[in-house]
Amino acid sequence: MDNYRDRLIYLKGFLDSISYLNTFDNDGKTYAVGMIEKVNADFQDTLLAHFNKKNWLVTTTLITGNWREVLRKDLRPYFDQIIAEVFTKTNRTTLFDERGHYKQGAKELIEKVRLDNSFYVDHLLQQKFLDCLEQIVGSEPQLYRVEIDWQPSDKAFEGYYEGYCNDFLFDMGNQVLFLHFGGSD
Repeated sequence: MDNYRDRLIYLKGFLDSISYLNTFDNDGKTYAVGMIEKVNADFQDTLLAHFNKKNWLVTTTLITGNWREVLRKDLRPYFDQIIAEVFTKTNRTTLFDERGHYKQGAKELIEKVRLDNSFYVDHLLQQKFLDCLEQIVGSEPQLYRVEIDWQPSDKAFEGYYEGYCNDFLFDMGNQVLFLHFGGSD
């Protein structure tokens, strides 16, 4: 799709907002989306050039099946952390003992609330994100999972990437649309 620039700008702003909502003092989130020109018609070369790295190991795996469902499942924690945080902060006496330690079953209760489908805000945010993304990549794009090993043992260290992440790319012909959802706990 050639007319993607305005949609990409909107999507970047949208993800910045979601990142802000889902970042807390003990867990910083990083979200990025960008269109990158392919280098040597190769995903690995493209991402190494994008990050200006030579020694990172980059692997990509084609995802088969419904791309929206894959992203919905894998990226959900990046959209709904706010639910767990609000629940935790507003239910201190239910979740914590007098010393500030979690009561038995509290962590499971927080996770149950976070994953409860009756909290529609996370589903609404994800749906909006996927709809915006589809306007750029089309309804049947080729989606790849990206794995980045930023500290291979046999190579010189070139810098930190993330504590944890979910990275994907869409093959757009001469370009790739790169998605990064990550953070450090």
